[in-house]
Amino acid sequence: ISKKPTEYFKNSFIAVQHNELVQAKYSMTLQQKRIMLWLVSKIQPTDIDFKEHILNVRELIGICDLSGESAYKEIRNITFSLIEKGIRIIDITSQSKEREVQVSWLSSADYYDGCVKLSFNPKLKPYLLQLKDKFTALSISDLMQFKSVHAIRVYELLKQYENIGERTLTLDEIRACCGVVGKLKTFPNLEKKLLLIAQREINTKSDIKFEFERKKAS
Repeated sequence: ISKKPTEYFKNSFIAVQHNELVQAKYSMTLQQKRIMLWLVSKIQPTDIDFKEHILNVRELIGICDLSGESAYKEIRNITFSLIEKGIRIIDITSQSKEREVQVSWLSSADYYDGCVKLSFNPKLKPYLLQLKDKFTALSISDLMQFKSVHAIRVYELLKQYENIGERTLTLDEIRACCGVVGKLKTFPNLEKKLLLIAQREINTKSDIKFEFERKKAS
């Protein structure tokens, strides 16, 4: 992992997440991920509780890069799925060896008068609020250009280890973090449909670039 010249990338919004949330296991569409990145970027370091975020539905449609007559219906389905959709967070700081927190992203989405009010699930507070250490900061101005949600997830995992310069992940870890468990079962498929696409987007559209190689288990 290496860093590109920063003058080419303006950080208009920063999203900060606890490392356990970065490494969480979940499946998400590109539109869902864009909404969550936008919401996380609205959290301030001094916030002690989640705030309700209100925005124009047209703005939300723009964030998701939707168009056409069905866009309003699609956006409602996307936010509803974020209330239904669960994520699995492994709490490595817990005294219990295998504590797993299962939670949804949003607690509610309230549509009225052409606006929508979005609220985080309160269970996510330890992973998004008052973070002093063990967190990863992301510039979402670059990530919003990505066309692959897998590229965003790989970027998050790499950004977490940027200062170290390299990261070793098992194929199962990549599948779990990218939400493709039970899919892309062979390495050639995983490489072609996930890793190479992620590499191309990250290397051309973000502030880092990376190379990868497959290592046999010892």
